[in-house]
Amino acid sequence: MKYLIIFLVLNGFAGFIIPQAFSASENLFTGTATFERLPTTISPNSTTQFEIKFQYTEGAYSLSNVTTIVDITPYDAASFVHFDAEPFHVDQNSIARIPVTITVDPDIEYKKIFLNISYAGMGLYDVPFKSSWSDSIIFDISPKEKSLPFCTSDRTACFDQDGYKCDPRGWECENPIDIFSKVIISPLKQFKGGTRIDKIQCSESLQMILKTSGTPACVKPESIEKLRERGWTNSKIISDELVREKILELTELLENGQVTEFNELRTEIVTFLLLERVDAVGVNLDGINLENTALPGADLRNATLKNTNIRKADLSNANLQNADLEGADLYHAKLWGVNLQGANLQNANLKEVSLRSADLSNANLQNADLEGADIPITVNLSNTDLRNVKNLPISVEDAKERGAIID
Repeated sequence: MKYLIIFLVLNGFAGFIIPQAFSASENLFTGTATFERLPTTISPNSTTQFEIKFQYTEGAYSLSNVTTIVDITPYDAASFVHFDAEPFHVDQNSIARIPVTITVDPDIEYKKIFLNISYAGMGLYDVPFKSSWSDSIIFDISPKEKSLPFCTSDRTACFDQDGYKCDPRGWECENPIDIFSKVIISPLKQFKGGTRIDKIQCSESLQMILKTSGTPACVKPESIEKLRERGWTNSKIISDELVREKILELTELLENGQVTEFNELRTEIVTFLLLERVDAVGVNLDGINLENTALPGADLRNATLKNTNIRKADLSNANLQNADLEGADLYHAKLWGVNLQGANLQNANLKEVSLRSADLSNANLQNADLEGADIPITVNLSNTDLRNVKNLPISVEDAKERGAIID
């Protein structure tokens, strides 16, 4: 019998795998899993298949009813993504091959999804075991055609293009260029649907710029200067090349600790930011604005981030060992697999933060607010200082059993 798993889900890059290790715990098994025939793109309403090559080397003598557990980012894309894999039996040091089928509903609005895959099975005498590791994959979602009703008047067909209200085929305008050459949804809808700024499309003859609010808009190139004069936008023409240049510049400013310049440039071009391969070891970043910023795998060891805005940021698999985050605002941040060994998180806002598979050993969380935080068993709490924390989401007994220091 097959199990259909509908999971949680992002925004990221296609076709690579990010392994991450869980902290040691009882009833864990150790091994590896590799993905074969892995595609980089998933097409809505089409069946996508690949295979997982699974082997474990430590743990139970054998495992039965092993299931594949999948989490997805962004979370609200979960209902549109369907994962199908059969449970399997495997002995220690043997190899199992798991056929996987993924389908994505056509109504999904996200352009990328992030899959975090782990495993659970039953040992002898029905003792439950979990994998000590997980693997991550990022897929592109191929674009879909936008279907609109046909226009019923020449006004909507020829002169009201910004509304993207209807398909103008069949209408004639004085200026043929005013007819859509391609039906494209509005830039704001693309942006809210998860499309990166540098990937937003405009209809032919229109140019994408950013409004002062930070949201994208499509306008005629000749009107940009007038819009700047009216304060409607601070942007000049934003090309793909310019966005890439600005992202490189922002990365350099962050790594050099030029906080003021980083904050000014960031608000000028985007509201959501993705910075890759950041190396800011030991850098003083007090006061930096990292809200809605993705820094996957960033190296921030010994960095100073006191009282910083890190709300809704994605720091998955980042290294924040011994970082100073005292008073930082990490509301709803994603900290999957983050190394926070020895980090200072006193008085930090950790409301609704996701710490899945994070390492908090020897970290100081005194007086931090953990309301709604996700601290599963895979989080390492060895010698973690939880004294005087607010709204601890796990029991005091559980925290002590996991090695935390607590009143």
